[in-house]
Amino acid sequence: MNMKHFFLSLLCVLSFGATVRAVEAPEFKQLQANYKAAIERVTTPLTQTYLVELEKRRDSYARGTNLEAANLVQAEINSIKQAIDAAELEKKLPARTQPMAEPSEPTETGKALDPKWFVGKTWQTDKNTEWSFTKDGTGTSQRGKLKLGVFTWRVLDSSLVELSERAATDKPVSIQYVQFKSRSEAWKGSASDKLTLRLFLK
Repeated sequence: MNMKHFFLSLLCVLSFGATVRAVEAPEFKQLQANYKAAIERVTTPLTQTYLVELEKRRDSYARGTNLEAANLVQAEINSIKQAIDAAELEKKLPARTQPMAEPSEPTETGKALDPKWFVGKTWQTDKNTEWSFTKDGTGTSQRGKLKLGVFTWRVLDSSLVELSERAATDKPVSIQYVQFKSRSEAWKGSASDKLTLRLFLK
């Protein structure tokens, strides 16, 4: 079992307790909490070391203009970070005693983003920098007739669109986020809480 599978398996163990129906068993709950804490103490430094090494490898591939390999490593980084975020969120949620409700139908302002909002279309800034999305999960960015680079995209559970993007051939792969406010307006940024660049449908 490689480090990734080991880590994800442990995350599953850690999150299992949150899905169990509430039962009066304080001694068991304390034992379970101690076990989770011990696992987290061991796995956290291993995970952080793995992420650091992955980021070094991604940057090395990017410097060597091996974009496909850099994107592959970035996808691994994203997967691990999402698993960490999910585990952190699970710890903050109360135990579920009822089945989760089915997700609501997509709406213009809802969280369920339909890729048809942006796939096959071009979005641009006021300064004519453009991002074009294709249905195979890739895209290109350009300014005027100058091609700036390529990227891969995916829709996150939060309905943000994550871009693994290289701004230029001598630059490493960077992660960008786009929030589509409507079918004609979007905001882009380097972090999910720093979406400061306005995009509009071309």
